[in-house]
Amino acid sequence: MKYISVEEFAKKTLGVLDDKSKELISNMNFNSDVTTLKEFCKQVTDKELRKQAAQMSKLQPVQAGIGRVLTKQQVADVLQKGSIHSPEFMNSIYKEKFGTALTDKFKFIPMKKITSFHKDIDKYVQSVIDTAKTKNNGIVDKADHLDNSANQLYFTIE
Repeated sequence: MKYISVEEFAKKTLGVLDDKSKELISNMNFNSDVTTLKEFCKQVTDKELRKQAAQMSKLQPVQAGIGRVLTKQQVADVLQKGSIHSPEFMNSIYKEKFGTALTDKFKFIPMKKITSFHKDIDKYVQSVIDTAKTKNNGIVDKADHLDNSANQLYFTIE
């Protein structure tokens, strides 16, 4: 696929956090914006979402006495279903940015730094969407991508 409508691109890359998912997040038990994978699986019965959450929980070390955990943002990412929020994409891009520090229990990366980087990815995708709307009549093509990381992002939606 060489071209894709801007609406389809936005849905596939950013995903959609619907009202049901927002309600689920608001009803989930979070402690300092963190919940357990076990708690997530109690609330969510969809097998694919559970699988995605299990993969997402591997983006940080297992917590002693607690097990695998998910941040509130990771829960939203799983429920949103966008390709840039998938555990595979996040793992790849986080490894490129932070190396192995993210999953090393003896290293620390401030949550603020991770959140900021996550927002930068969303902003970049939004800039591709805005460019397509204003310059390409609502069509996203490879020319909208400014560098290799963007082309990698493009190929995640095919």
